[in-house]
Amino acid sequence: MDTKTKIKETIGFIGGGNMAKAICEGIVRKGLMDYSQLYVSAPHIEHLQEWNNLGAHITTENGMVVTESDVIFLAVKPHVLPEAVANVYETLRKPVKGKLFVSILAGVTLEALENCLATLEGSRVIRVMPNTPMMVGEGCTVFCPGQRASDADIALVKALLETSGVCQQVPESLINAVGAVAGSGPAFVYLIIEALSDGGVKMGIPRAMATHFAAQTVLGAAKMVLESGKHTGTLKDEVCSPGGTTITGIHALEKGGVSPYIKNLNVWKELGAHITTDNSEVAHQSDVVFLAVKPHILNGVLDKLIHDAKTKPIVNKLFVSILAGITLKELEEKILGFEGSRVIRVMPNTPMLVGEGCTVYCPGQNVTEEDLNLIETILEVTGMCQLIPEKMINAVGAIASSGPAFVYLFIEALSDGGVRMGLHRDMSTKIAAQTVMGAAKMVMETNRHMGTLKDEVCSAGGTTIAGIHALENGGVRGAVMNAVQAAAKRAEELAK
Repeated sequence: MDTKTKIKETIGFIGGGNMAKAICEGIVRKGLMDYSQLYVSAPHIEHLQEWNNLGAHITTENGMVVTESDVIFLAVKPHVLPEAVANVYETLRKPVKGKLFVSILAGVTLEALENCLATLEGSRVIRVMPNTPMMVGEGCTVFCPGQRASDADIALVKALLETSGVCQQVPESLINAVGAVAGSGPAFVYLIIEALSDGGVKMGIPRAMATHFAAQTVLGAAKMVLESGKHTGTLKDEVCSPGGTTITGIHALEKGGVSPYIKNLNVWKELGAHITTDNSEVAHQSDVVFLAVKPHILNGVLDKLIHDAKTKPIVNKLFVSILAGITLKELEEKILGFEGSRVIRVMPNTPMLVGEGCTVYCPGQNVTEEDLNLIETILEVTGMCQLIPEKMINAVGAIASSGPAFVYLFIEALSDGGVRMGLHRDMSTKIAAQTVMGAAKMVMETNRHMGTLKDEVCSAGGTTIAGIHALENGGVRGAVMNAVQAAAKRAEELAK
């Protein structure tokens, strides 16, 4: 179906809560329909005023929704279903046939739904499992059609749901397992983001800043999984330098230079860059010089530059260091010997590769406004970029730079849980990563506290709160905070 074409069908919702709003917002936002094509019912008319203000038709009679709509979403709590269906039969004004019902009710099988609706001639059923990140366009929805659902029904429902994220058909036997990953998963992710943020606050970062860095880091790491096609373990290993800050943090979680070989630069040459094995040539030819070697190599690199500068001075250069643990003071002791040179210290992270980086920087003593504007312009093309005091850089690095590895570990664990419950690995990983990315985007775009977002996913006595209880029993919150602290402390050790 061409999702740019406005649908002719009318859509109904029996139940007008948050999930109904999320589904409708996506459909309207993408131009498939407008609110005048929408009918919504709830037991109390005052609960529907927001829908009325948007232009939807509102009623307390479920029968009216069924009569006037071609596609009816069942969006009530599972225990309310018998009462809701009874109200349909009580308030039908005329016989109806050929209706498509879409259920978002957790735990209610296709067989049970088809039995409930059996007396409505020609009715078909599709069972759907959405999640709350649909509200920010990053939902992860799966569906399974009933025995009478046609290909046209499936195409229509898929087109409607893809307006708010990814949508995939699965066998009904897998829907509870998917629900545990995608449906309950956002609450688990909010717990992780909150724990990452708590770890940052413990290390001295203000709460709002720590939460912003944590959410962006989680979002970027999830996007890396979805777009790189690499295994989560591989991505994690790529962030973990031997003896570094990230592997120290990973250990806490698990517990409770320029190459001398020109062949390594061929990829740069193929892209059109000038390549050399002479660091002094790079310094002389560049206005901005990024120091991107391993920290233990830096002294040798700078000493060689200082030696070469005796015969050909290095003048008026902006040096940008991405080296963990090397302070501005240490950098300036050598670099400020180059006339007119300045230093900016930067802490980037690997999700820059997919445009969702989280980078912070702190300027040295002689840096100008022009320097800062230039660096922000360069770094913001790969994600967010923020100026911070240097005293916070190790704590921020523990979240933003080491954090992606922590997130890959969590995505892998979430995927493992899905596999354990019967999902194929590829599907489980895709669902886990999309769920993590969607939950992170919810934190970023709603500006609501992670605890509030988590609570909104946790129905009383439901599946999600049972999963949260298992996470808390496993000490996940403390483990994540310990990981942030361990990575930050390791950065301090490397600086000594």
